[in-house]
Amino acid sequence: MKIKDLSFPWLAGLWNEVIQSGRIAEPKGTDAIIQHFVRGEERFFQPKAIPILDDGKQLTGIILYMMDVTSRRQQDDLKRGVISTVSHQLKTL
Repeated sequence: MKIKDLSFPWLAGLWNEVIQSGRIAEPKGTDAIIQHFVRGEERFFQPKAIPILDDGKQLTGIILYMMDVTSRRQQDDLKRGVISTVSHQLKTL
C-alpha cells in the first residue's frame, strides 16, 4: 500500500513535504486539526510529520505524530460561548 492510497488526503501532503524539505511538516488551513470519532466520542487531533535522519542527514523514515487537542478545542469553544453571552448581556443593558 502506498501513502497516496490511504483514506487521509492530508497525509500524502505531509509525507511529500517532509521528503522534499527534510523538516517537520504540519498541515495548514482546514487540515490543521483532524476530527475523528473514538468509541463514539468526538476527538480532535493535530498531526505532525517528523523526519528521521541518519548521521549523514539523509532521510531514513518519517514519524507521524498525532497530538490530541480535544481539551484545547473544548476550552476555546467554552471561551467563545462566554464571550458571546457577556457581549449579548452588555448589549441588552
